[in-house]
Parts: sequence; structure tokens; C-alpha cells
Amino acid sequence: MNRIFYFILLFGKISYGQTMLDVATGEYSTHYVKSDGTVWVTYNTVYDEIWTITRIPDLNKIISADGGQYTSVFLDSAGNVYSCPGQSTASKAYTTDYNGNVFTGVSKVYAMWGMIVAIKSGEVWYWSFTNPGFAAQEDMLLQFSSRMSDGIQKPRKLIQPVGKTIVKCIFGSGISPYSTAKLWGLASDGTLWQWDQTHTTPFLVKGKSGFETTWTGTIADAVMGPDISMVVTSTNEVWCWGFNAANYGGHSDWENVSMTKISPQMRLAGIKFPLK
Repeated sequence: MNRIFYFILLFGKISYGQTMLDVATGEYSTHYVKSDGTVWVTYNTVYDEIWTITRIPDLNKIISADGGQYTSVFLDSAGNVYSCPGQSTASKAYTTDYNGNVFTGVSKVYAMWGMIVAIKSGEVWYWSFTNPGFAAQEDMLLQFSSRMSDGIQKPRKLIQPVGKTIVKCIFGSGISPYSTAKLWGLASDGTLWQWDQTHTTPFLVKGKSGFETTWTGTIADAVMGPDISMVVTSTNEVWCWGFNAANYGGHSDWENVSMTKISPQMRLAGIKFPLK
């Protein structure tokens, strides 16, 4: 069945009389959050043939969601975090942190492969999801010198950039996540900080590593993927670097060149600033 038609069919069925609040997508699942705070999943009752729209029974008052490779993560109106792996209808609540303290008051949640990231009081927390029948997912950042297969079972606060309030997180990884995974934290003052597999303490991102070229103004937003890293600044400029840059208006080979300001090409193409 055509994927777009299938989505419209699902959307119409589960949102009748309400609006869709959020959608969390991953390789193995799509979860839908309705405006009444309930969560629904396209459950595969016969592999790759029959799908049933099923409600996740223990999720209520959900206000946002995010999907990763292997799991979706949810945030309720009280600041509590939950996850659902794959197409499972069983949710898991994270009520305590790594040290056994009550874990609530979260403002944003993100899913990255089998990991979960949360922002709480401007600080970044990080852990693996688990569920019956599945092993703990890998520790993508190796922040705490854990073995790759051990994961981190409960929310654990990352080492924070001193004096910074994080307002957004961005995760990026190539095909081989265990060597290229990294997490960005955008601070309220427009600075960008990176955690990865080789730095225990987050460091300030100023541009493409190994090159002196940097942007002007402060960062208003950022995005990262397997092939590209990109920042939008307060001066309405877009800077990017990575691989396959010709797809984004930059060089055909970015291996040995600094990052590129692509906003002039974007303006020529008719894109208006400021961007949203």
C-alpha cells in the first residue's frame, strides 16, 4: 500500500474528532499522540501484511514524543518520561534516576537509536531503554566508561558545560554509530556543545574540526545527520559541513575544506529569511 495513503488512512481513523499532537517515528514503529494525551501505535499483527491501530494502555496526558531507531520516548504533562520499543504496546516508566532519586520535571525528551536523552532544568540526562526480551541497548556516547553492551539502565546526568542552560539537543550518527555518534546541546546563550565517544567533558563547537573558519553571530538553531552538520545563526546565515555537500549547495567534496556558508545560494533559490 502506498505509504502516504496508508498514513492518511491511519490519521483519519485515530484522530477523528481530535487533532494530532505529535508523531514519533523509527525504523520499527510509528507512534501517534492525540490531543487527549493518549498514544497509539500501528501494530503489525501479521508481519508486513496486517496492521492494527492499538492504544498504548499505560500512556496518558502525553504532551510530546520522539522516535529513535529502536524505541519511542514520551513526555507527560507532569514531566515524567516513558518509552515503548518497536511495535510493542508495553510502555516503561522511568521514575528514578541512576542514583535512586525521583526522576521528574523533564521539559524535553529525545530518542537516539536505543538511547534516551532528556533535558531537565537546563541539564542533559542520558540512558538506555530496556524491555522484557531485549538486551540493554548500546551506550552510544561511552560517557561513563561503560562497556558497549552494558548500556545505562536509568537516567544519568551527563557532565555539563559549566554555567550553561541547555534548551535543545541534537543527535547525529553515521552508518556505524559506535564510532561516529555525537550529541549536541544548544545553550540559551547561543553556544553549541558536543558530547561524543572520545570526550568525557563536552566541548564548545566553533565550526568544522581542524579548520579556523567560524560563523558570525550566535547560533539560533542546529541540525545534524549522517552526511551533514548545519547551524543557523542570529545573523540569518546558514553554515554547513560534512560529506556529500553538493546536495546542500556546498562543495562536491568536503573532506579537505572548511565549512561553507550556503545562505547566499538559498537566497538565490528564493528562500526567505529569517528561517523557521
